[in-house]
Amino acid sequence: MRKALIRNGIVENTIEADDNFFHPDENVTLVTTDIAGIGWSYDGTNFTAPIIELQPEPIPTPVELWKIKAVLEQDNLITQANNYVTASNNTALKAVWQYGSTIDRHTQSFIDLGTSIGLDSNGLDALFKSANAISL
Repeated sequence: MRKALIRNGIVENTIEADDNFFHPDENVTLVTTDIAGIGWSYDGTNFTAPIIELQPEPIPTPVELWKIKAVLEQDNLITQANNYVTASNNTALKAVWQYGSTIDRHTQSFIDLGTSIGLDSNGLDALFKSANAISL
């Protein structure tokens, strides 16, 4: 029989044991179960599975600038991006766009560039994920 070893309302382990099994720790409760596993809670009557919160996929940053430009080219946004940079009064942005090797997702100048070509925060995240996935 499968038994859950429960301490403070949480299943710490499961074991195979018969009804005569004795656990020496008085703070451990043994309950027969077919479903519960480690991490489940037990309220004295019912088992409840733990809630697993999925972590969002991290946004890669920085990413190589050539990869960003390749995705913009693929998405037919490179001309708009180049025009924005050319028209910009931001000399640092112009230098990075022409000579830089990487770009950070959270750089305000790049966020502004993204906005100018119709990319919101989610669009910029997708751009960085797609760019990061490129390999030669």
